[in-house]
Amino acid sequence: MQEAICPVCRSGWENIVHALVDCKIARKVWKNSPLGCVLQGANFPDVIILLHSAHFQQKNMSSELVASLLWIIWSARNNLIFKGKYDDPMILLAKAVTVAESVKRIKKPEEEFLAEQNNDQQSQWSPPEEGWLKVNVDAAMDGVNYLAGLGAVVKNHKGVTIAAAVSTVKSSGDVELSEAKAVLWGMQAAVKAGATSIILESDSTGVIELINNKRSTLTETFWVIFDILETKKIFQNFKAQHVPRMCNFLAHDLAKLALKKSDPCIWLDEFPEDVLFLFS
Repeated sequence: MQEAICPVCRSGWENIVHALVDCKIARKVWKNSPLGCVLQGANFPDVIILLHSAHFQQKNMSSELVASLLWIIWSARNNLIFKGKYDDPMILLAKAVTVAESVKRIKKPEEEFLAEQNNDQQSQWSPPEEGWLKVNVDAAMDGVNYLAGLGAVVKNHKGVTIAAAVSTVKSSGDVELSEAKAVLWGMQAAVKAGATSIILESDSTGVIELINNKRSTLTETFWVIFDILETKKIFQNFKAQHVPRMCNFLAHDLAKLALKKSDPCIWLDEFPEDVLFLFS
């Protein structure tokens, strides 16, 4: 007869709700997810009700993320039971967030997709108007070492680089949180460069929407957005806008470079050779 006790935690009856919600691996993933919650199996007698609640009742729960978390948790559970392979909950979480964001992009209305497609046709970075500086930022993830590299570049209306900055921070695998930290880092670099009017560009749609108050969040990202909005007060003029990745490649390259450096650096006017190489 098949064992009724959960073979993973040995502390609960093995059923679908326990496996996906109450088991120790599942609880770690839910707790550290952008949803920021610890679900109780008793509140969701079956998975269908859980998904229904995610979509219609709890405003801070994304149905795409919930479904992705369930799928990732189930796969990890099978890996542990049948292959003896343990998957770190933080890595599982990063995978689930990536899957959820992909699903969201697929589900976007056709009009929005076409609008973004037209925007993506912009294949080159464009300089700001005279009197403004443009700050491009990005984050690069290192899931193995639980780090995120932050990169920022500040240019004037002639396309001349005024400042470049790199920094490395600890990461739980939350990409949006790291992208928000990259924005804050880029703004700090702009302050060092003496900027008064800036256009901030990021290829993270979610972070730009948070900055422009088009959506809200109850995750740890909220506090970084709060710091961004406070730092924004330093500038006389401030704009934040989304930009396609192809127009943000220099910031992305700086973010990857950051993972190779141990200390945060902000360079003004004079740049080291490895940074100059990225400019070429």
